[in-house]
Amino acid sequence: MSSRIVHVKDSRAGAAAGHALTVRPLLSILLSNYTIWSPTMETATLTYHGATWQVPASGTIRQALVSVGLDPLQVLAIRGKKLVSADLPLEPDDEIRIVNVVGGG
Repeated sequence: MSSRIVHVKDSRAGAAAGHALTVRPLLSILLSNYTIWSPTMETATLTYHGATWQVPASGTIRQALVSVGLDPLQVLAIRGKKLVSADLPLEPDDEIRIVNVVGGG
């Protein structure tokens, strides 16, 4: 099962950071396969061929790749200048560059 990221904006004037948004039961059912993201959540950045995604820094690189529609078996993750395993946890403010796997024979 793949998950997708949904950006939730709290439009209430003066809403305090960190307060949970109330979600109606039907909407909860509809969003049960989605990861909810809010502007107050710590994030990491994925960059791939000019596209950039802000993802929650609460899972692994593999989970983030799947959530944005990339196949972890066809790409490599680079943190700084080092190749890293897709099984490593994301850290807040991580900047992960994604490149294609290149093979030949």
